[in-house]
Amino acid sequence: MKKITLLLILLTMSFGYSQTLPLDFSDPGQAFTWDSANPDPNLGAATINVTTEKLELFGNAGAWDNAFIDFTGGDVVDLSMELNNTISFTMDPLSTLPEMEVRTHRIRLTTSAGTHEVPFTTTGDAEQTILINPGVLGNMTQLRIFIDAGVDGPNGNYAIDDIQVVADPAPTCTDGIMNGDEEGIDCGGTGGCPDCPGPPDTAATTPARDQADVLSIYSDAYTTPPPSNGTQVFAGATLNGITVESNNTLELITPLAGGGFQNQYFADGAVQPIDLSAFTHIHMDIYFNGTPIEGSIFQVIVQDYSAGGAVNIRDAFDVNGLATDQWHSIDALFTDFVENPTAARTQVSQLIFSQAGPLFGDIYLDNIYFYTEATASVDDNNLAKFKIFPNPTQDSWTVKTETTNITSITVFNVLGKSVLSITPNTKEATINGSSLKTGLYFAQVKTAQGMSSLKLVKR
Repeated sequence: MKKITLLLILLTMSFGYSQTLPLDFSDPGQAFTWDSANPDPNLGAATINVTTEKLELFGNAGAWDNAFIDFTGGDVVDLSMELNNTISFTMDPLSTLPEMEVRTHRIRLTTSAGTHEVPFTTTGDAEQTILINPGVLGNMTQLRIFIDAGVDGPNGNYAIDDIQVVADPAPTCTDGIMNGDEEGIDCGGTGGCPDCPGPPDTAATTPARDQADVLSIYSDAYTTPPPSNGTQVFAGATLNGITVESNNTLELITPLAGGGFQNQYFADGAVQPIDLSAFTHIHMDIYFNGTPIEGSIFQVIVQDYSAGGAVNIRDAFDVNGLATDQWHSIDALFTDFVENPTAARTQVSQLIFSQAGPLFGDIYLDNIYFYTEATASVDDNNLAKFKIFPNPTQDSWTVKTETTNITSITVFNVLGKSVLSITPNTKEATINGSSLKTGLYFAQVKTAQGMSSLKLVKR
């Protein structure tokens, strides 16, 4: 069992001698507590493991399980001195998660300036450090940690150790955070960092999908999106509307881990939750700069409330596998999402778009929409008037239509990345998959009569 280390990193700090900071959990009196004043059957307890000297949080499914510690009198931590105060902490689950499994948590700071809450993410079961910039907040009187209750089946279980306050490290151009007078992550400003890359020079490709098949969230190509309660940013992110070749485009800047934005559709007057149950895919065009590394992820969360509480229907795209400084068209099938792919989508009240894992550069988005498209498989190719064989295959597939020529075929992996394309202009075409890895792919087949998606299996 690995430990979770939490460091409160501040440029300056002001508090008297304290029995609560630093915390190494060698003394049971240092325990966090859970909200016993407002008991919830979905909330688990927070305890100190006297053997490992760690705080352990044990949660239940269906709630954000949390524990808190109060700072009073001489124990108050002063967060008011500098904008660049940074909270750094390392988390680790108590049991194994898949290598790339991304989970979203929250940290809440109650201060003399009010309550400040920031989401953050963890990936897999490795010990990992997260940086959070709380801004200028005044005196901190309470720190509360929320964990994702869905980890490892019914329970979300984590350990925390070594909470301490140390000096904020000097800004550098290689620390993966936007500090000092940097204009972006490790770029710009007067500290000798390289110039920041700018927005794309060219606009995303204009979509040609029929309006009747589309529910648009953001795109110049389609009609007005559904009424919303507005858009919110979190974890220090900035969302700007810019113009690229006269085309409206979103610019998302995430100087801190877990940054992003969310559109809300909670019932309020003209605003109603979105019913996405009739749609099969989400589409978005994405462009990013910087240098993604292994584990750099852009994630989409469709948050449904039809079961009473929030259910996260989530997909994650490893941008390390995508080329930087160019547009990518991503089409993701709901049934292939990495989390809750078969959950209901009848009362979607939030759409969340965020960076996760190691930071990379600025992100640009366009043509975000949901659409309906029949997905042909081995058993239902006749519905799309296509035949595909053999499927699965170890080498190549043959695609055949009896009605019209196939003008193009583009093959995508499960991350939405185009891996090969051909323009046969014949009624029968061969997709050479010999260079592809074993797994699931999708072929977007276009003819003069329209476009269909075929599921491909490579052995």
